[in-house]
Amino acid sequence: MENNEAYQKAKRKATLLKEFYSHLTTYLVANGLFFLINYLTAPGEWWVLYPLIGWGVCLTIHGMDTIVKVSGFWENWEYRKTEELLHKEQDNYQIRK
Repeated sequence: MENNEAYQKAKRKATLLKEFYSHLTTYLVANGLFFLINYLTAPGEWWVLYPLIGWGVCLTIHGMDTIVKVSGFWENWEYRKTEELLHKEQDNYQIRK
């Protein structure tokens, strides 16, 4: 059972990474095309910066979210915090006895 859970977690993390890499590839290709269109049609006006920056912010948020989920930060934090609070509760219970 434990092995299956580990496999499912690993598979989910791989899926998250694949989705981020797909998003990154789409961002690079699309913005490369936008840059080319901008350069060929209106080289004096750099409107390409608006989608580049806007989409870049979204991509950055997606990347940070992926890193946090893949690293297991919240799972580890939640476990550590639960243990810490449990020990405090046990200590408080011992003091009240």
